Amino acid sequence: MLDIGAWDGFFSFLAEGRHATQVLAIDSFQNPEDHADTPRTFALAKEALGSKVEYRHIDLMDLPVTTPPFDTVFFFGVYYHLKEPMAALEKIRSLLRPGGKLFLEGMIRLGNQPELHYFAPEEIEPTTCCAATISGLERMCQLAGFRSARMLSRTDGIKTRVWFYSTPPSRLQWGVVSLYRHLAFPSARPRAFLEVLG
Repeated sequence: MLDIGAWDGFFSFLAEGRHATQVLAIDSFQNPEDHADTPRTFALAKEALGSKVEYRHIDLMDLPVTTPPFDTVFFFGVYYHLKEPMAALEKIRSLLRPGGKLFLEGMIRLGNQPELHYFAPEEIEPTTCCAATISGLERMCQLAGFRSARMLSRTDGIKTRVWFYSTPPSRLQWGVVSLYRHLAFPSARPRAFLEVLG
């Protein structure tokens, strides 16, 4: 399992606690005000939990393709900080085994048309580059080579809606979505949580 943008490893440790046997947590965020203690807090949590999660300070695009590839990838709160989110999705697809799952969470724009909007610097916080509509995210995933994408949850401020389609959720999926619902990110910006099949 790969956790991209792991920060202090919260979701990495959650996945390990839900029986992920091998977890790699990566992050390359460079804002010292927000992330100065990230490696230290990750190490403290790892020691306190007796965890085997591996942490690497590396950019997704610099991560070598692994053999065997990952079964599951978490990509939470990252895509909208990237200038080239399509390149990141293509890289993730190359790291995911056929039939594997990507769980993608991030800020969205409201609307029915598939679009990806790039913000002007004065429009939003400095580290945010873009936001897609839900149909835009789904289209981006298809163009990156994924078979399908479906929305599991969407927040509008602190109100949350959750949908599950056709198959019952796995233990890991339910745990992550349940946690996501309870956090209900208090944000003025809408967010979505998608399951994407490789």
